[in-house]
Amino acid sequence: MKSSADRLAWSLQQCIAKKMRMTGARKRILRFLSESRQPVNLEQMGRARGIKGTCDNATLWRTMMSLEEFGIVRRVSLKSKMAHFALATPDEHHDYLVCQDCGTVADLPHTHALDALQEEISKTKGFTFEKHEVEIYGTCPDCQPAKR
Repeated sequence: MKSSADRLAWSLQQCIAKKMRMTGARKRILRFLSESRQPVNLEQMGRARGIKGTCDNATLWRTMMSLEEFGIVRRVSLKSKMAHFALATPDEHHDYLVCQDCGTVADLPHTHALDALQEEISKTKGFTFEKHEVEIYGTCPDCQPAKR
């Protein structure tokens, strides 16, 4: 797994390569995303240290749309009313555990079972993979007592 500094350097280099104007808002957002290991929504970004009070929701949204258009961030398809975003760093993927009650998103630790499944699909279906995302939905430990 790449360090936050590596992830930030990659994202800034991508902005330069794509000739994006480097605004203060973009730098702050990219720094926050480089430190996040799970998808985040605009509300979480707006409350983050370094971003709070410096960007309104419209600026956050426009910035995320630009970064997504240039392939620097990706929208993560969680079953949520809010869009979630993560850096689109190459050679790095994440799988997630999503609580259906509170919406908490946690990294699913890497497992060789997913690698084996991907390899099996490739062999049997002739499918080549560029990337994958897995979301497993359930109830987090904090919400389980409330369900009882």
